[in-house]
Amino acid sequence: ILDAISLSYGASHPMLKGGTIISCMLESIYAHGSVFAREGAIADPSEKLRKRNFLRHLPAIELTAGIQKTYIPKQSTSYFDDGNTRSIPEMEGGRVMIQIIGGNGDESSLNSQKTDQIIVKEGIKIIADFGVSSFSSNSETNVNEFPELD
Repeated sequence: ILDAISLSYGASHPMLKGGTIISCMLESIYAHGSVFAREGAIADPSEKLRKRNFLRHLPAIELTAGIQKTYIPKQSTSYFDDGNTRSIPEMEGGRVMIQIIGGNGDESSLNSQKTDQIIVKEGIKIIADFGVSSFSSNSETNVNEFPELD
């Protein structure tokens, strides 16, 4: 488990006379799982090419990784500016979880499977789950009363 990472992105927009800077905190990053060879899989690159079921030779994998808490800190100076409009984003309660599952569907496990277990006999399935509990953007726009004087 990794405690926290701070990510920042910045860019200038010279033609628009604006810029962007976003800072985001990622807290409680985790990963767990296993990777192992499937029964009867061959990983020999010198093997003579012939028609075969390629999916049978992928590794069996059960891997879960995620971030439990993602947010834009209130004290950050995050903004989007295109020269006319300046937007200040606010985000709380973000989360991300990715699962990679494959090769866990032999006949013995199918008979004793749990109802919440995902079975993938051939190939690999990637499942992504993400969400944000609150996202808002406050915008300020310059409106010229007499644009012809600019």
